[in-house]
Amino acid sequence: MNNTAFYDYDNTEETALCSANDVTNAINIYFTNSILFGSLAVSGYAYFPSTLSVTNRIFVQSLYATDTRTLTHELGHYFNLLHTFQSSTDANQTNREYVTRDVFQGANCATKGDLLCDTPADPYGRDSLSLVGCSRKGSYTVLRCPI
Repeated sequence: MNNTAFYDYDNTEETALCSANDVTNAINIYFTNSILFGSLAVSGYAYFPSTLSVTNRIFVQSLYATDTRTLTHELGHYFNLLHTFQSSTDANQTNREYVTRDVFQGANCATKGDLLCDTPADPYGRDSLSLVGCSRKGSYTVLRCPI
């Protein structure tokens, strides 16, 4: 679809853009030059799955269409995955995911964070975080820290 009216896209235009272009029983992926979601400029967004047809939509800024992260990230939301850093900045520390995966040391990975115990706790957005005694594992930012 080639439509200059939505070149710089604002999510308030979603109905106008999608009502004429969505395909049923498909993942509708829209690539635009820019995306404004509320007052935030974002690289993409998607919905968590439900019975509503809008949840078959993913929006990605064209610049990030082939960056190996943004579309994958939004597809994760489409398939009901939370952020690995879900609730990591919550003021109530009991709502944050703990680093430990040892159930005997208070692991809460099944009920906090992204609700998956095969992904490490992610401190993204916690500026005051102190990583004392931690070591990196592999080329990714996977940290092993003492409790």
